[in-house]
Amino acid sequence: MPVGSAAARALDLAGAALTLAGASTGPLAALAADLTGAVTVPCRPETPDDAAEMVGAAVRAHGRLDGVLEALLSLPPAYDRHRFTQCRAVLGSCGSHLAPGGI
Repeated sequence: MPVGSAAARALDLAGAALTLAGASTGPLAALAADLTGAVTVPCRPETPDDAAEMVGAAVRAHGRLDGVLEALLSLPPAYDRHRFTQCRAVLGSCGSHLAPGGI
C-alpha cells in the first residue's frame, strides 16, 4: 500500500476529515470511496495556484485546515528537490487557513 494511502486510511480511522490530492484520478477516487466523506482534488502542486486550489478545497469542504501531510518517498535527488518545492508551495498556501495548533 502506498505511503499516502496508508496515512489517509489511518487518519480516517482516527476521525479526520480528509482532502486528498493527486494526479492519478482513478486511484484517488477509489481511495476516497473507501474513506468517510473524503474530498478529492485532482492535481499535484506543480504551481503555487495548484497548491492554493488544494488548500482552498480543504477549507471549503471542512471549514478549516488543521494539518497537512505530504507523502514523499525516496527518489532521485533532482526529483526530491522538485517535490520539496511542491511541499513548500502547499505549506505557503496554508497561510491563515491553518488552525491554531495545526501541523
